[in-house]
Amino acid sequence: MKKLKLIVEHLPITLAVVYLNTQFNSEYSEYHILGILIFGWLIDADHLIDYLYYLFSSKKKLSISEFLSGNYFKKNNLVIIPGHSVELTIIIFMLGFIFDDKGLYFVSLAHLLHLFQDLYSNKVDLFGYFLTYRIKKINSYYLRFVKINCLKF
Repeated sequence: MKKLKLIVEHLPITLAVVYLNTQFNSEYSEYHILGILIFGWLIDADHLIDYLYYLFSSKKKLSISEFLSGNYFKKNNLVIIPGHSVELTIIIFMLGFIFDDKGLYFVSLAHLLHLFQDLYSNKVDLFGYFLTYRIKKINSYYLRFVKINCLKF
């Protein structure tokens, strides 16, 4: 039930960013609003990647309650969720600067607020929200796995 609660919790903050965009960005469009909704609220859809990895690696059956619990993160012993990365926030912000598009600043703000809310709610390591950090951890995990399995032969 925790995941469902967090999904609902992201919506008010995201809608606040939509409101700010419509008030302070004279050039806003429905694409900006869609981007804010996707990157501020619906970005949690990337949890499906981790859950599908868990299902395929453990040969378990699909379970909505298990997906919503988030326990598969601990069982996987790794976290992928590519949409939950500070690098993505920076890229969106830079695109706003490059293309002189104020709406992208609001999209990046919605994404950053989502990450902050997750950081606070999930009480994880700050660096855990950097995709490059997670990739480094995944690579070191697999390197240890390969070394251990090579020694067995």
